Amino acid sequence: MKTPYDNYRFRAITGEKACWQGFWITSERFYHLPYHQKYGYNEIAEFNSEITNIHTLFSKRFHVAKEVKSAKIFITGDDIYKLYINGDFVGVGPAQSYPFCYNYNCYDVTDLIKNGENSIGVHLYYLGMFNIYLVSADNLCGFVAQLEITYTDGTEVFFPVKYGTNI
Repeated sequence: MKTPYDNYRFRAITGEKACWQGFWITSERFYHLPYHQKYGYNEIAEFNSEITNIHTLFSKRFHVAKEVKSAKIFITGDDIYKLYINGDFVGVGPAQSYPFCYNYNCYDVTDLIKNGENSIGVHLYYLGMFNIYLVSADNLCGFVAQLEITYTDGTEVFFPVKYGTNI
């Protein structure tokens, strides 16, 4: 039986505070590009990045050996992220923000984490054109995420999602 909670929009947890232990992850395509911070009120062609419309996919596998009581994931991205856990869509974000103060999202993913092998997938999109909706055209594209799991025995673990290493 489906409930309103099955809709990804009801997974968001407001008021949760992240104590970030991870770092921004980006692709090699953006690693050596110079950062540009541009401001203005109109879409001006000279503000656009040399690269546009870039889609990047990241995935990470992790193992859970105990019974999970609760699980939350904190995530933010630049320009836009879509988050998946074990192939299930979790959410999209982040909410609009200023480039110096990114918003982040927290999702309850308890029902998506299973004993054994699990995976986190992130689809990033970089527009690369100056606009009023996204913090874009700055040559920055990446995300930071952290999974927090509480097991039924009361132990808590924090998994910063790191590129190229096991979480």
